[in-house]
This record gives sequence, structure tokens and C-alpha cells, in this order.
Amino acid sequence: MKKSVFLSFVNVIMMGLVLTSCAFEEARKKTYDNLPPTGQELPSDIDINPWEMDHDSSLDEASLSLDTMMVSLDAAGNPVTTLIFNVKNYTLGMPSHHGDSIHLANSSGGQHIHLIIEDKPYQAHYTNKITVEGDLSSKVFLAFLSRSYHLSLKHEAAHYLHVPTNRSDINPTNSMLFASRPKGAYKGEDAESILLDFFLINANMPKSGYEVVVKINGETTARLAEWTPYVMTGLTAGDYVLDLELQGKTGEKLGGMYTTASQNFSIQ
Repeated sequence: MKKSVFLSFVNVIMMGLVLTSCAFEEARKKTYDNLPPTGQELPSDIDINPWEMDHDSSLDEASLSLDTMMVSLDAAGNPVTTLIFNVKNYTLGMPSHHGDSIHLANSSGGQHIHLIIEDKPYQAHYTNKITVEGDLSSKVFLAFLSRSYHLSLKHEAAHYLHVPTNRSDINPTNSMLFASRPKGAYKGEDAESILLDFFLINANMPKSGYEVVVKINGETTARLAEWTPYVMTGLTAGDYVLDLELQGKTGEKLGGMYTTASQNFSIQ
């Protein structure tokens, strides 16, 4: 009898560990609303090509760093976090100047900061003081400088990554991949050319040999060997899910919490 009770107790513990592990994996999985309807056909003539840009040396000195992170309570007693960034040699709120960007969706608010909390879609902020719901001190978040047409500045000083010291589930020295664009709804001229942009940490493409695999609605459409902006054309009206996955030199999937990323968008 004692042995039977002991085995039952062990089984309960093991089941709890399995469920906890599954719940953790589900929490890491990207689960956004408004997924495309089952059976939606993917256009056959989608093209994803590098956007050849002239180097703008005036942006080389642009930098972003965190000055203050303060957690407080709002009137209802819910936590809110205020972030104050130091932005140098970069003007938030003004339009970015680049002749070829005319074919891309452009924010009327001008240059801004992309803030990605955990693996959620980014928030655009147009001043260096940002207030968001929740306590960010225990969350992973990435902030980087963005042009007005939502293209990230990719040099080292242009981003800030926060990894809490108490997060044993993520190693800040591991390679990480964050999805940025596309996001939201595109229509009219904005839908003709869609910016595909992502942010990498500790990946050093192309020297590392890593590749970013692009899947649209579950179908692999490209393998990208360089960390550079890309432009997608040929997308027809509909709802889409973009999945990005960072893979190793021989095509193996990389471990780590942020080596896959998802983003929803639509063409109207």
C-alpha cells in the first residue's frame, strides 16, 4: 500500500512537471490573434529581395542607451513602467531622408524607437520617454532606433537589450532574433512594396554563416544570408503570418528563447 501511494505521489509530481514545462513552452510560443483562414493560398509570385541602400555615414554616431527605468502604480493600482532613453546624434519625430524610401510605408510621426517587449509585436515611440503598462523589470525587452519608414539602425550603439538577472530561461550571450516589419495593415501604394526587417543579437551575419528562414503562412519562401533590409513584392489582398527562424551553418535550428519570431500583417 505504501509503495502504491508513493508511486502515485511520484506520478503526480512528474505530471505536474510535464504540464509546467508545456505551459512554459506555450508561453514562449508566439500566439497572435487574427491568424489567416485555413486553406488561404499563398501567391506564387512573391519576391523577397535585398534593398540596396547607399551607406549613410551621418547615422554612424547615432546611439541609444537606457537612462532610467522606474516602475510605479497607476490610479487603479496596476504597475506601469517608465523608460527614459538617452538618444544621441539622432532626432526623434522628424522624417528620415532617403530617396528610395518613397515606395515604403512611412510614419507621419517621423523617426522613432521600436520597443519589443518579450516576443510581442513592437510599439513605436516618438520621444525618449516611454510609459507602458506592466512591470518591465522582470521582462526581456529590446529597443532600437528606427527611421520613419520603420527600418532599424543596425549598428551596435543603436539598440538597448534588457535581460533581467533573475531570468534563468535566457542567456544574454546567445543569438537572438526579433521580428520588426512587416506589421499591421497595408493598402494602396504602401502594399506594393513591403519592408521585411528584423533585429539580430549575437548572430554576426553573414560572417557566422547563420541564415534567417522566412515562412509566410507556413510556407518557406526564402533563406536570407545577410542582416540587411529586404523588400517583399507580389503579395495579394489577405491576412498573413510571417515566421522567421534563425538557423545554423548547416541548417540546424538554434536553441534559445528568441531564435524564432512571428508577426501578423494584412494587405487590403
